Parts: sequence; structure tokens; C-alpha cells
Amino acid sequence: MLAVIRHFQEGRRARVRTNDGQYSEWFEVDQGLRQGCKLAPLLFNLFFAAMLMVAVAEFDKDPKVTTHMVKIGTQAEYTGKKGRSAGKKTTVVTDAEALWAMLYADDAAIVSRSPESLEKMMSVIVRVAGLFGLIASEQRRRSCACCRKGSRNARSRAWCWYVTV
Repeated sequence: MLAVIRHFQEGRRARVRTNDGQYSEWFEVDQGLRQGCKLAPLLFNLFFAAMLMVAVAEFDKDPKVTTHMVKIGTQAEYTGKKGRSAGKKTTVVTDAEALWAMLYADDAAIVSRSPESLEKMMSVIVRVAGLFGLIASEQRRRSCACCRKGSRNARSRAWCWYVTV
């Protein structure tokens, strides 16, 4: 696959038109993709996924961050049958997965149940993005608190940070 992508990008040349209407000499283009290239979204997603795998490894080192991640899964209600739990109903989330990022193109929404954990997550993401040569846009970062409609319960609140890289 890499050989095909390299071959597709080899031998690219360009020239530019100057303010006086003249064209420059042809020159080799050895970085980036052509404008509107169909490979761009695929390559960006692969690159971004690799970056996020490194970020997740960093998140896993901090139990506070992983504890406050939003978890989604199947809810099941159980009624205890023995001992102290006999007759008591318990709701258990099974097959829970952490939902901490929602991605679209070069935008990401990062979520956590704690503003402090969200801040730590964002600092990791910004640092790791830098290691991969990406810069998180300062102008396009913003955060907000979200909760279920009508809920005032702090435990149901999630904090979200939107960022563009």
C-alpha cells in the first residue's frame, strides 16, 4: 500500500504565477498532497489514529483520567438472591467502552466527567500532536459542560473540549 501511495505522489511538479502574470520555472513538489486529493482523508485518519493511540497510552498512566472517562455500554438490572444483596436491585453497565473522543475531519471533541481530567487529556493531546508535527489551533479551542436534559445531577454531567488540529 505504501509503495502505491509513494508512486502516486512521485514526480510531481508545479509552477506559480507571479503578480505580473509571469510563470515561474517548474520545480519539484516533494511534500504534501495535491489540492482535493482523494487520499487526504484516508491518510489523515490513519495518521490521527496513530497519534491517538499514543495519547491513550498516556491516559492509561493516570487513573484519575481513566476514572472520569465517559463510559457507554449495555445497562442491565439485577436483583440479588443471596445474603445482604437479596432483594436489592442493582444496575450494572456491561461491555462498557470509554467514549472520550469524537472525530470529524480535522476536528475532535474530547469528553470527560471531570474538568480537571479533561484539562489533563487536552494537555496530553496537544503534546502528542506536537510530537507528530501537528498543532492544535488555539483560536478554535473551546470547552463546555453538557448534561442530560432536565438533569441537575453532577454525576450525569460531562465536560467537552472542541479542538481543531
